[in-house]
This record gives sequence, structure tokens and C-alpha cells, in this order.
Amino acid sequence: TSSSFSLRVNNDRTGDDKMAKNYKPKEAKNCEWVDDTLSKIKIFYIKEKASHTSKRKRGSTTIYLSDYPNLTPTEFMAEAKAQQEELTTMYEEMQGDDLYDPTLTFGSFLYHWYDTAIVTAPENALATSTKVGYLAHIKKIATRDEHGYIKAQDPIADVLISDLQKRTVYVDQFARRFVASNPDFSPATFKRHFATYRNAINKGVWWKVFKENPLSDLSNLSLPKDEIKRGKPEVTAKLIDAIWEIAEGDDVEVALTIAIYTGFHNSELLGLRWSDIKNLESTEPSEPTEVHLYQTHHRVNGNPHHIRSPKNVYRSGMRCVLGNDVSLWLKEYKQKQIQLAKGEWSEDRPIISNHRGVAYTNNFLSRRMRKWRVQLPDNFAPFNARTDKDGGLTFKRLRGAYATFLRHAHVDSITVRDAMGHSDEKTTKTYYDSVSHNDKVLAGNQLGNVIPFSRGQNPDEKYTMGE
Repeated sequence: TSSSFSLRVNNDRTGDDKMAKNYKPKEAKNCEWVDDTLSKIKIFYIKEKASHTSKRKRGSTTIYLSDYPNLTPTEFMAEAKAQQEELTTMYEEMQGDDLYDPTLTFGSFLYHWYDTAIVTAPENALATSTKVGYLAHIKKIATRDEHGYIKAQDPIADVLISDLQKRTVYVDQFARRFVASNPDFSPATFKRHFATYRNAINKGVWWKVFKENPLSDLSNLSLPKDEIKRGKPEVTAKLIDAIWEIAEGDDVEVALTIAIYTGFHNSELLGLRWSDIKNLESTEPSEPTEVHLYQTHHRVNGNPHHIRSPKNVYRSGMRCVLGNDVSLWLKEYKQKQIQLAKGEWSEDRPIISNHRGVAYTNNFLSRRMRKWRVQLPDNFAPFNARTDKDGGLTFKRLRGAYATFLRHAHVDSITVRDAMGHSDEKTTKTYYDSVSHNDKVLAGNQLGNVIPFSRGQNPDEKYTMGE
């Protein structure tokens, strides 16, 4: 049952097990020992029971013997059991049906869920940015003034909970109306909105406000992805030359240069440090300039300078090698930055940073790219559009150009995949702009070298396999 309690010694415990057996034979688990002395116990309890709409959720907490200096180990175990039963009882009482109200509308329910499950319940404490995000999603359906009055922003807000469960047509109409009224939303944004509503109703099932989740089918809602504005490689090369000329002398020109020759994401560009560029000072031809990646830069919980490890193992470590010309340019740029630092230089300094060594933000790079691209001539439309959605040039678009240029340089797809930091080659293929006619001609010639066409010839002489 949810109130069951048992203890056992961890498998890695060293020492005399007889001491543990004196406490609780065969039932001593989730204990931690220090020098054969019981130090703490981890207890588990059921926060939410399993249902057909959600999995069972467990909670856990750890109690320490140091907080109970007057208790013997046996009494300490009894205290742990008592606390576990108290937590289990508390959560079972929270799953009552006293919340059900036949006059409750969907809009009122969303705010009740927000207040109860996020703001007031300490066990559900979330980051500030998450709370703000949830509230932004809810306001798409209904808003609430300082007096608690609910004003519907969508007709589904005034639908009674009882009617919402009976007529799935409400849900279908809501989804279609939501998509049609927010054409600028990306598929990811739609997913976040609908995930918020599903999570709210899953909580309502737990509270017995709903019998089942009428929004569960929205997880399969398919939305058209934005069409990527692509161009031929030769046009893209001219585009890069033009944007490079516009950005020349800018304080973040280095971001554009590194993005072109590494294909890094914004977060990866911002996470690069000078210590991640290996052999930049070397003059030996056998020691090329290597670009490594060990951290990425994000905005989390209002902090615009949150550092994380790379997304996966494929994005960590040595990613690519810079050519001699780029290495020389980057070396000269570094010397200028050292002079500007005025004795406060560090190799761990972010490459894309201001004169004080503070890294720029993702939004800053996006705004700077917008400033550059609107200066492009009309013949580069739509890459000179002001907004990203209209096809304006972005750092991500440069990432696709990087992959395409590698393929046109006849780099094999596995190497391109590793340089892009992808775990699956299928993902890499989505970044290619096109396959040129010359590539196809080269493929045919190479096949002719491996399998020469000579009808009637001895098979042993025909298939030489490059001998």
C-alpha cells in the first residue's frame, strides 16, 4: 500500500550487518550508514495515484538522525515511518471530490488550478519563469482582473465543465479556432499551450473535477511547419559575402565569422571560450586550429547567462577545424581583445562578449542580425526581410548553409553529422539546401571507376574495385 514502510541497508554498505538486523530484520532499506552508524533515511509516498490519463507520481524526502539527537536508531526508524504515514494521509485527503462544482466553467477552473497547484502548494513550487509561462498560456483562454472576475478570451472559457466532458466537439472547435487565430505561433509554441491545458485537466482528474481528460487527443494535433526559405549554394555564398561586408567592424562580427565556419547554434556560439580554441597560437602545419565545445549559454529563470553542458555527447568535445585564413583573422581579433581587457584577460573569457568580458545574450545576437540583414539589397529577398518568419536571415540559416557547403565540398555525411553535433544523420539531412548537378556528375564518374562498363569482358577483369 501507499503507507507501507520498510528499510534496508544499501548494498554498498561496509561493516557489520548484525547492527542493522538488530534494528529491523529483512526490512532495512533506503538507509545510509556512516562508520556503522545510521545517519539518514529516505522515505517515499504517493503524491498522485495512477489513472488512465496519468502515471502514478511519487514523492520522497530525507530525514536525518542529526535532527533527532535523543532518538535511538530504532526510535528514529519509527519516526520515519510516522512521517511517511502523515505525508501519505495528507496527499490522500487532497484527492477528495469536494472541488467538484457543476457550475464551474473551464476558464474558472484554469485559474483555480493555477492558484492551487502552482502558487499556493509548496510541493509544486516552480521557477518564476515557468509560472509566468503558464499564466501566459491561460490568458489565451480567459483573463482575470484584480477582483477575480473572469473574462473569456475564447468561447471555451464559458463552457461548463460538465458540458466539456460530454461534448468533444467543443474541444475540436477550440483547437481549430486556436490555430487559426494565432498564425504566427510555431508548432513548438502550440505544443506548450496545449500541454499547459492538458496538465491542468490531468490535475482536475486527480481532484475528481473531470472524469477523463477531453484534451488528451490534442497531443496528436498536427501543425504545418514553417517552410524554410532556401537558396542555391552559389546564391547563399553571395549572401554571406554581402552580410559579412555589412557586419565588418561590428563588435560582434566575430559571432558571424565563427557561425559561418562552425555552424554553431546561438547558445553554442555564446558558450565558446578562448580556451576552447586549441592551437590558435601554433605555427606548426601539423597542429590545425581546433574548435571544441564544452558549454552552452541560455536564459533560464530570468538569468540571461545560465551555463549548461552541451545538449548531447555528439555536441561536446572537438567539433571542427578552422582553416588557416580564419585562424589568422581570429588570432588578430584575440590580440585586439587582450589590449582592450587592460590586464584583466583570462582564457576562460567568452569569445563573444563585450569589453568587460560579459557574454552577450541570444536576443542581442538576433537583434544584431536583424540590423544587418535589413541593409541587404533587394536582390537577396526574402533574406533581407525584417522578421524571421518572413524568411529573414538568421544564425540558424547560416547553420544550414554550413552543412550544405560541407556536402558540396564532398565531405562525407558522417563527418558532416559530427561537425553539426547531431546524433542522427537524418537530422543533418534536413539542413541541406540542395544537391548540386556537379555532385551527381561526380557520383556517376566515381561509380564508373569502381564498376567499369565493359560488356563481354571477363568478370574477374571487369570488377577491379579500384585496384
